[in-house]
Amino acid sequence: MRIFILLGIIGMAAALNVMDYAYLLPGFKPPTDLNKQLLIIENIQDFFIANLYVGIFYYLTYMLTGALFEFTNPIPKTAQRVKSMNLEIRRGLAALFWVVLFATFFMWKIEPLTPYFGYYSDHSFGIKEWVIGLLVYAVGFDFWFYITHIILHLPWFWKHIHKQHHEFIEPTAFAQDAVHPLEAIVQGPLGHFFPCLFYPIPPVWHHLFGFLTAVYAQAAHDARWDPFGHINHHFYVTCNYGIWGFCDRFFQTNFSTSRFPVRYIPSWEKSEKKQK
Repeated sequence: MRIFILLGIIGMAAALNVMDYAYLLPGFKPPTDLNKQLLIIENIQDFFIANLYVGIFYYLTYMLTGALFEFTNPIPKTAQRVKSMNLEIRRGLAALFWVVLFATFFMWKIEPLTPYFGYYSDHSFGIKEWVIGLLVYAVGFDFWFYITHIILHLPWFWKHIHKQHHEFIEPTAFAQDAVHPLEAIVQGPLGHFFPCLFYPIPPVWHHLFGFLTAVYAQAAHDARWDPFGHINHHFYVTCNYGIWGFCDRFFQTNFSTSRFPVRYIPSWEKSEKKQK
């Protein structure tokens, strides 16, 4: 249902040509060529203005998506769950500050140096390019996320960085961004831009893929729609390191009952048993 709603919003935006209204945003410079870039940042003032608008979008998306998932989640809202969720939100909001700062800096100073910047300004784009771009994005991001995630489980990185995220053994959707700032940058914007080094993806589609990946990541932490089993990574720690499961299947690090024969029993199931 959420996909249909999103596609409806995209269709309305296209029909209304939202860029015609972007001039109403104080200080914002609408792009003249969406096949080249989504943000025009020419100086430090543009950079701070971009941070403001990108930040508003990131924070609203994070809070509204997380609230929707948690509000509809039937898991009992115990005092411990609420306390953990509040900590997730505080860490998530702090991490997103650095994500926004780095993402806008990357789009300003680094993205123009990448090999396919502005590629579709003078090349045609069709279904074939869309499908290849989607596959490259999905596999590329999964590979980057998997490798960096494995590194984060090495002793030094675990102790100083990644352990913060694994404090949430039974996470809510808000746990997606409840990470150390360095982890947020490495596994967020860097992973998002990594596939564009290998294949040209139009900026609008590229960032739409990123948006959908972020929504999926929150859904995976909510655990009701988690087809690749990220919740098992929180339960068992040493499995399901990737996003889409490609690398976990290839490297045989995906969850299996043979590797983890003792089932983790969530706290809400324990409470139900005690009540009976």
